[in-house]
Parts: sequence; C-alpha cells; structure tokens
Amino acid sequence: MLSCKDVTEKASDYLDHKLPLRTRLGMRLHLFMCVRCRQYLHQLHTTVRTLSLLGERRQASEQEIESTLETLRHKDKQQP
Repeated sequence: MLSCKDVTEKASDYLDHKLPLRTRLGMRLHLFMCVRCRQYLHQLHTTVRTLSLLGERRQASEQEIESTLETLRHKDKQQP
C-alpha cells in the first residue's frame, strides 16, 4: 500500500491520469482510508482548476487588449 508521502509525490500524475493501473489502484485504496490525503488531493485539484480558469481569462483579456489596440490604430490612421 502507498504511504502518504507516495500519494503526495504522485498526486499530480494521478490527477492527469498518467499513472499505471496498479499505482492508480494503490492511490484509490489509500485515498479511501486516508482523509488527509483526500483533502490534499481535493485542494490540489481545486488549485489546478482555478489556475487553469485564470489562464483562460488572461488569454481572453490579452485578446481584448489586442483588439482594442487594433481599433485605436485604425481610428488613428483615419484622422487627418
């Protein structure tokens, strides 16, 4: 059975579905019995999702800035 240290070291790969079957089963067994590791994995998952959403927002914001700059450049060229 995996230890808490093993779970924390493999948590990211577990969330990314990159672990072999035997290790995944060991993780699930450990998580079933260990509330602290379940909490850790939940917090890690929440952090990854939040950062992903912020990254998507930042990308959209950059696109909006670029679009605004292009509009301003276009207006600047039209003025005499």
